[in-house]
Amino acid sequence: MLDEIARSQKPEVKVSDLADLVKSEYFRLDDSELSALDELFEEKYGALITTSENANGSAAAGDRRGGFKYALGVGRWDVDSLENTVAFVGGALSMSAWLERARKLLSNWPQVKATSDLVAPKTGDVDNDGARDEETERIGNVNVFNLQRRPKKNERSKLSFLVPLVRFLCASSAWIVKEHARKPYDLLHIHNVPDFLVFAAVWPRITGAKVILDIHDIVPEFYASKFRVPESSLPILMLKSVERASASMADRVIVSNHLWLDKFAKRTGANGKCTVFINNVDGAIFFPRPRVRNDDKFIVIFPGGLQWHQGLDIAIRAFEQVSQVVPRAEFHIYGDGNMKEKLVTLTRELGLEEKVRFYEPLPVRKIAEIMAEADLGVVPKRADSFGNEAYSTKIMEFMSIGVPVVVSNTKIDQFYFNSSVVRFFESGNPEALAAGILDVMQNVELRRQMIQRGLEYARENSWEPRKRDYLSLVDGLLDEEAGGTDGDVGEQLADFKKGVLPDLEKMVCNATNRAMAGASAHAT
Repeated sequence: MLDEIARSQKPEVKVSDLADLVKSEYFRLDDSELSALDELFEEKYGALITTSENANGSAAAGDRRGGFKYALGVGRWDVDSLENTVAFVGGALSMSAWLERARKLLSNWPQVKATSDLVAPKTGDVDNDGARDEETERIGNVNVFNLQRRPKKNERSKLSFLVPLVRFLCASSAWIVKEHARKPYDLLHIHNVPDFLVFAAVWPRITGAKVILDIHDIVPEFYASKFRVPESSLPILMLKSVERASASMADRVIVSNHLWLDKFAKRTGANGKCTVFINNVDGAIFFPRPRVRNDDKFIVIFPGGLQWHQGLDIAIRAFEQVSQVVPRAEFHIYGDGNMKEKLVTLTRELGLEEKVRFYEPLPVRKIAEIMAEADLGVVPKRADSFGNEAYSTKIMEFMSIGVPVVVSNTKIDQFYFNSSVVRFFESGNPEALAAGILDVMQNVELRRQMIQRGLEYARENSWEPRKRDYLSLVDGLLDEEAGGTDGDVGEQLADFKKGVLPDLEKMVCNATNRAMAGASAHAT
């Protein structure tokens, strides 16, 4: 019956297409969630069923004595009936176009690796072009087109920093023009650095596609810190002009923290189209796991770029004092950058070659495993530079895997965190950092509390609570592109999107968390 109804509505999105979403491993709802879904459909959309069969099998207009499920011929909510019900309601409300847009917006999630396994349909097209070594690869359900070898983070001149970025702009522009001609894009989500990479989307933008520019780092301040140039210099003024032009090219701008929001919006004139989404942690990669290390060392770790604003020289000087108090302590540094040679030299000068060890950068999944084996993390950023306002995702990564972290008291970190979840120290002060490390190292109860509170903070401030805001942002852009909803069902459609879908999404989020923790169990 339901298949016949769905076919009679002739939705553009087929039931078999919806099955990729509804019947995926990440869409398993438990009995309480199915019961809540039943109540939502009955309360909000039972009135849509104007004809149902009565107990004698005859149809009567407006007869809803059997309830919404009865009217649809659903005895109980399972994945098959849920699939068909969504398809039916979608057809009844002319929802098929919205469902197609929803699938497209899901594929343009800001953190592709963090969400592709959840939302990318198995037969759908999700494109992500990046700067990597191979030409193409597949990550989960996402096709990654690698257009250029990724440069190392050890640029010592302005030209060596600029040239790879310009090359990637040219390569990505040509690739996007080609792919847009083959299958036009509805939306492009482009990440900086650099800001001007947004101009790779100029042709799709001209032909009607929407563009989001995602500002992970504000470039003028980043450049000034990286190359130690004054903010009044000509290069910085030029970068601010590029920043302004790039913002005007985008339909919406995402800024990666609240401290940068007003600054960016005011100097680019982008007031009204900026919003904040911090760089969230991938919960499928950064999570607590059993430790396999069984030595008696105390491992302190820093994973990340080795630039001046990161303050690694401060941490190395602090570790000279730590190692004198706790000889079994070691400081492991994973990463690359233009300060690496100087940091290695400093380590040698302080006689810490056996205590401070440098390792090459590793893929994110591998570095997460190594971080989980550490006893303590450090984020020693300078507060008198770019690092003062740059949000460090490393802090949340440490919290998410259950490792306590000592953090410099930068403006941005005091904005987002407090002393119950991290141990602050005075930025730029090696003695204060050494005291903070020793405090956490020697206080077992403090470590336990920091781990517990950090895990709670990471859960409360994960991507899940913000996901709906991002969906609304993208859906709003695509609604603008489609010119809104026409016809008599427009009001019902808006109600449906505001009513059942967000609640259903919340259920799916809960089911997703369970599925990620035990996908193999679901598969069997």
